[in-house]
Amino acid sequence: MVECVVQRVEPFGVFVRLTSDPSVAGFVRKGEWDWSRGFLEIADTVKRGEKIQARVAGHDDRRLTLSRRLALPNPFPAFRKSHKAGQVVLGQVRFVAPDKGVYVLLSDGVEGGVEGFIPRSEIPETFASGEGFGLLVQDWVAAEILGYTDEHVRLSIKEYQRRQDREHAADAEDSRGWLRFHPSLGPKLEDLHLSLQLREYPEPEIDPEVRKLIRRILIVEDRGDLSESLELLFDHYGFPSDVAKSVDEALQRLSESTYDLLILDINLPAASGVHLIRELRSRGILLYVFVLTATAAEEWKELVSREDDLVTGFFQKPTKASEILERLDRQIKGQGDEDDHRSHVPGLSRDDFDTALLRRAPGGIAAARREKIDTLLRELARETGASRACVLSYRSGARFERVAGDFPELTLESQQALDISPVGDVIKERTPLIVADVSKRQERFKHLLRVLQAGSFAGYPLAHRDQADYGLFLFGRQPGQLRDVTEEKLRTAALQIGHFIAEERLDAAITENQGLLLTGFLADSLMHEVKNELQTLDDFSDLQIGLAKKYPDHLRAMSADDVVNLKRSVVGIQEITRSLKDLVRLFQNLAGRPPAETVDLNSVVRRLAATVRPFADKQRVTLGVAEDEEIPEIRVSPKFVEQPILNILINGIEQTARSGRSRRWVRVATEYAPDDEYPVRVIVEDNGPGIHSAHRDKVFDLFFTTKERGTGLGLYLARFFIQQAGGRLRLVRSLRFSGTEFRIEFPREVIA
Repeated sequence: MVECVVQRVEPFGVFVRLTSDPSVAGFVRKGEWDWSRGFLEIADTVKRGEKIQARVAGHDDRRLTLSRRLALPNPFPAFRKSHKAGQVVLGQVRFVAPDKGVYVLLSDGVEGGVEGFIPRSEIPETFASGEGFGLLVQDWVAAEILGYTDEHVRLSIKEYQRRQDREHAADAEDSRGWLRFHPSLGPKLEDLHLSLQLREYPEPEIDPEVRKLIRRILIVEDRGDLSESLELLFDHYGFPSDVAKSVDEALQRLSESTYDLLILDINLPAASGVHLIRELRSRGILLYVFVLTATAAEEWKELVSREDDLVTGFFQKPTKASEILERLDRQIKGQGDEDDHRSHVPGLSRDDFDTALLRRAPGGIAAARREKIDTLLRELARETGASRACVLSYRSGARFERVAGDFPELTLESQQALDISPVGDVIKERTPLIVADVSKRQERFKHLLRVLQAGSFAGYPLAHRDQADYGLFLFGRQPGQLRDVTEEKLRTAALQIGHFIAEERLDAAITENQGLLLTGFLADSLMHEVKNELQTLDDFSDLQIGLAKKYPDHLRAMSADDVVNLKRSVVGIQEITRSLKDLVRLFQNLAGRPPAETVDLNSVVRRLAATVRPFADKQRVTLGVAEDEEIPEIRVSPKFVEQPILNILINGIEQTARSGRSRRWVRVATEYAPDDEYPVRVIVEDNGPGIHSAHRDKVFDLFFTTKERGTGLGLYLARFFIQQAGGRLRLVRSLRFSGTEFRIEFPREVIA
C-alpha cells in the first residue's frame, strides 16, 4: 500500500507520484480506479493535487503500476446485506455477452460499484434474439433482484416489467391517476362527453341583414373537392350558390345570373383571379368580393395595391365559410376589418436550422475521396510491408467504424474487444504506438488478437476530430513485418487523411445546406397544396358537425357504440383540422411570436388526448390522462404548447407499440408544484422500449432520428416551441425496455 499525489487525470487513467518519494511515478488505469472497473468517468471523482491510497500491482522501467480499487473496501458484501430479492435497482450496461446475458454496474445507493448480471432468459423475448439484446454499453436498465452469486447480483428485466404492469393496473383503477370511462357505462358517459365537445363548435349566427343582401353566391375555384365543400356548406347555412372553375365560366355565370357575393381563388387555369376582378371593373358589375388563396401574401401584394377598391376582404386558406359570413357582416355594418389576412406577411427564421446544420457531421466518405484515402493506405502498406492498413473511427459507447482501408467486419463483440485493446488506446488516449513483436505483449494485445491475427502493430491518432475520433493503423501478420515504420511517416499519412476527411465533412455540409435551401423554395408550393386540402377538410367537417346537431333524432336509430364512434370521428376531424390550420399559420409566422392567451393546460391535455385516442386504440396502446385540479392557467401562445404535447404523445404511442409488451400504455398528466422554480408541468410517460444512452443527448438535435422514415424534426421543433413559450422541455428518464418520461415545464413568470 502506498500514498500518492495525483499529477494528471486522463480519460484512460491517472498519473501519480509517491508522497514518500516524489521521484517515483505511478499510473492507475481506468479499470483499476474503483470497483466499477473503469465504467465511471474518473474526472468526476478526483482532481489534480489530491492524495489517494493505492496498492502496487507491478512495475516497468518507467513507473509503478497501481490499483486504487484494491485499496478500497469491496462494496458487494454491504450491498448484499441492504438489498433483498424482489427489490428493484438501476444499472448501466458495461458489457454484453451475446451467448450469456448482460453485465451492468448498479447505481442505487452503491459506493464504488457493484456488478449485476441479467441472464439472457430474463431479457424480454422481443429483444433477446436480436444483436446485443437491443442494448448498448452505457444504456440504463431497471431490473428486479432475483438473488446472488459469490461475485454478482442476479437480475431480471422481465420481473420488473411484470411489477410495472401490476402497478399500472392498480393505478388504472384509481380515477385520480387515470381518467377512464366506466367499463359498463362507457358509451353513455363518452356520448355525453362528445356531445359537450360538439357544442364547442357553434353554428354561425347570421344577421338577417346579411341574408337579405346575399341572395346567391358564386364560388370561382378550379379544385372540385374544394368548391364542392364550400357549396355544400353555404347551402347548409341557407345560401344558394353556384360554382365556376375558370374566369371564362365565371363571366358566363355572371352574365346569366345575379350574384351578391363572389368567393374567388387567384390561381385559376388560363387566366388568374386578378383578370376576373378587372373584368368586373370594366363591366361595372358590383358585388362583394372575397379573395381566397393559398399563396404567400407577397404574391398578392400587387392585387391588394391595384384592385383594393373592388376587394371586400382577403383570406388565406384554410378558412371557414362561417368566417367569411362573419367578415361580411362586419363590412355591412361598417365595423372595419382589423383581422384581414392581407396584413399577414409570412417569414421563416433559418438561424436555428443553419446553426444545427453546421453542427451535424454526416457519416461516410464519398467514393472519390474514399478512393484517395484507399490509394494512400495501399502505398503506405507497400512501403512499410504491412498486411493491412486502415482508418477507424470511434464514438462514445464503444462504437467503432471502418472509414477506409482493409479491416474485418465489425460486430458488437469485436467493437467491445477493440475498446479495451491498443486500437482503442491509440484513438482515445491520442498516443502513437509501434510494436514490432506483438507476441512479447500478449496481455495487452489479447483482446485485439480476438478480432484479427497480428504479429506487428502500428497506430497513430488523426488530428482531425468531429463527432468521432480517428486513428490510422498498420498490421503485419508476422513479427518485424512492419519495416521502416516511423512516427514521422505515420504522422504525415495521418495529416493527409485527416485533411481528406475534413474536406469531406465540409463538402457534405455545403451540399446538405443547398438541399435545405432548395427545400425552402419548394416549401411554398407544398404549403399551397396543404392549404387547399385543409380547406376542403375544414369545410366538410363543419358540414358534418352542423348535420350531427341539426338532426339528432336520426342518431337514435343507431346503436350507442355507433353514435359514439360517429361523434368521435366528427369531433376528431374538426380538431385535427384546427390543429393543422394552426400549425400552418405557426410555420408561416415562425420568425415572429403569436399573441399570448390564457391557457387551461388541463383542457388542452384532455382535448389532445381525445384527438390521438383512436390512434392509440389502433396501436393497442392504453392512453391515460391525469389532471392536477390545482394547476393554474398560464399566459402563452397556445400553439407553442399544443403542438409539442401532440408530437410527444404521438411519438410515445408509436414507440410503445414497438415494445412487444402485453400491456402497453402512455400517460399524459398535468402537475403543479408551487414551490419549484418551474411549478407548472405536463408529463408524458410510457412503458415503451426506452432510448439508448448513446442517443439521449441527440434526441433534440435537428435531423436526428432513429426511425426508418423519420425527419428528425419532431422533438427539435417541440423544444423550440416550448422555449418560445418561455418554458423548457426535458428528457427526464429513459430506461431500456421500461419506458421514457418527457417533461414540459413552465416558470412562475407565465402563470396568468
